[in-house]
Amino acid sequence: MHATSIINTRFKEELNGASTSVIFGPLENIIDQLIQDMNSSNLQKYYVGSFVDELKSPEPIWDVNNDKYFTYPVQSSVGCPFNCSFCAVNKTYGEFKIKNIDFTLSEMQKASKTIIFLDDNLYGNPSYSKKIFTKMKDDIGYKNWGGVASLGVYKDEKLLKLFSETGCICINVGFETLDSNKLSSVQKKNHVEEYTNCIKTLNDYGILAYPGFISFPNDDEATLKELSIFLNKAEVDIFHYDFLTPFPGTPLFENLDLNKKIIDYDWANYDFNHAVIKHKKWTTEEWEQNVEEFYKENLYSRANSLEKKLSLNPSFTNSNLSFEMWHKLTDYLMGTFD
Repeated sequence: MHATSIINTRFKEELNGASTSVIFGPLENIIDQLIQDMNSSNLQKYYVGSFVDELKSPEPIWDVNNDKYFTYPVQSSVGCPFNCSFCAVNKTYGEFKIKNIDFTLSEMQKASKTIIFLDDNLYGNPSYSKKIFTKMKDDIGYKNWGGVASLGVYKDEKLLKLFSETGCICINVGFETLDSNKLSSVQKKNHVEEYTNCIKTLNDYGILAYPGFISFPNDDEATLKELSIFLNKAEVDIFHYDFLTPFPGTPLFENLDLNKKIIDYDWANYDFNHAVIKHKKWTTEEWEQNVEEFYKENLYSRANSLEKKLSLNPSFTNSNLSFEMWHKLTDYLMGTFD
C-alpha cells in the first residue's frame, strides 16, 4: 500500500512506529533533499512531494537487475482517466501524467529482458500511446513486452497493430466481474457483453488477453461456477482473481469503514490475496479457501486453450509468446498462496 493513500486519514500516525521517515506523493522532486538529509543524519518525520505536469523519474540502474527477475520495468505514464471506487491510483498520483517520449524510449532501448510497463493504463491517453509505440517500432524495433490497459483498447485496432508489431506478449485488462450491478457498485464503466470480443480481438493480434477479476463480498458458489464457465467458453488463457480490497483514501474504504464492514486493518494484508472485509455468506477462512481452490482448479487448466492457439493461430505462432512465459506468469500467481 502506498503511504500517500493515508496522508489525510486517521492512520497517518501509525507510520511513525514503522519507519524513520515517510514520503507522501512523488519522490522525484524531493529526492535530492532526502539524500542530503540522510547524509547529514537529519531525516525529517515527513516529506511531501508535489505533483508535476510531466512525469519525471530517474532512469533505473539496469545492471543491478539480477537473474531472479524475468522482466525489466519501464514507465511512460502514471494515473488513469477513470475513477473506480476501489482504486488508489488517482489518490496516489493525481491526474494522468506522461513522461517525455525520448526518455521512455531510452529506457526501453537498454532493456535486455521482457519489458513490463508499469503504467496504470496504457490506454489512458490513446494518442500518446500511439506516439510511443510508433517511435518504438521505428527507432527500436521488436522487444517482448506486456502491460495494463482499460477495456476500450480492444476497439482501437491501429494501436493493437502497433502493440503487435513492437512485441506485445500480453495485456492485462480489468474485467473485475461478470455482474453489471457489481460493476456499477464500484463505479466501473465496463460492459460485460464486450469481454469475449476483447479476448478474441487481442488474440487475433497475437496478444495474450490477461483479464483480472475481483472476488466481491456477495459472491457465492454460483458466481464461481459462472466465472469458470466463462473462462472456458471465452478461451481465457490466464487470469488473476483478487479480493476486493479497500485501500485507505478511496471511496470504497470510506464506505466500508463507515459501515463497519472492514475486519482487518493490518496493512500488510492489503495485498489483494487476503480477505479484509466481511463476506455476506462465508467466514474469512471459507472465502480465502474458496478463492484459492478456484485458482487451483481453473488456472493451470488454461494450458489446453493456449496450446491450441499457439498451434493454429498464425499471429500467436509468429509471436514470442511461449509456454515458458505462460508458466512463469502462472507460477507467480499460484505463488501468492504459498
